[in-house]
Amino acid sequence: METPTAILAMDGRLEVFVIASNRSLYVTEQQKPNQATFTQVDQIGGNLPGLPIPAKFHDNRILVPHRGSDKALWSFQQARS
Repeated sequence: METPTAILAMDGRLEVFVIASNRSLYVTEQQKPNQATFTQVDQIGGNLPGLPIPAKFHDNRILVPHRGSDKALWSFQQARS
């Protein structure tokens, strides 16, 4: 596994992203803000050659842009709720 990266969600929970040895992106979230318990790790997918860099849209949705193995720019985006 690569180095995990984290971002603070709108409700105060941490969302942690990591790329595994299979180059797929995974995510886990704090169950509640300021607690040490996290959700099950979910595979998002992809074939990422580098570290994930999560960012936020103006409406607080989370975006994880990345360069694909084809050198094109791709992204995973949180759906609007």
